[in-house]
Amino acid sequence: MQTRKSISAREFLRDLRAGMTDDELAAKYQLTPGKLEKVFNKLLEAKVLSAAELEDRGLGPERSPYPEMPSDFRITVRERLDFPLAIYEKDIPEIRGVVRDLSERGIGARGIESTVGDIKTLVIPAHELFHVNQLEVEAVCRWTTTEGLSGESVGGFEIVKVIHGDMEELQMLIRSLPLEDRVAMRKKL
Repeated sequence: MQTRKSISAREFLRDLRAGMTDDELAAKYQLTPGKLEKVFNKLLEAKVLSAAELEDRGLGPERSPYPEMPSDFRITVRERLDFPLAIYEKDIPEIRGVVRDLSERGIGARGIESTVGDIKTLVIPAHELFHVNQLEVEAVCRWTTTEGLSGESVGGFEIVKVIHGDMEELQMLIRSLPLEDRVAMRKKL
């Protein structure tokens, strides 16, 4: 007989609203696609999640699969970076991590030690690579895990406030980079 696994609805909703994809939610909570579907349905039935929130994720109210819809569909555009873009905590600039992805609402980062709930001032020194201002944000850690044999910290941060710079400008710049420039940047660093 299988034992049922308990999931904190509050934590799950916080992760979902912080921008975690279905794949990321399934991995964090160790859910199969069918069980993830059941969690969404229970949250809808309990009226703590609205059908509009699911529609915004690209998942219609009937929750039927959309093969043409990517599993990481988000409300805000998330730029996955295929080249190293540094990130660090404002108070400890000598310890640098790498941005994995970013959106107007959040940053995925590798190499920034954190605990869920920590509030950090994060700096992305984009001015070192591009003709844009350095980006500085206040962000809350929403999830964290370790990656690889080294156990390097990986986390997701919800942006609470942009202190300096312009996230949209940085995203547009990254989106406009030709593939050859991205490859060249990867080789430099």
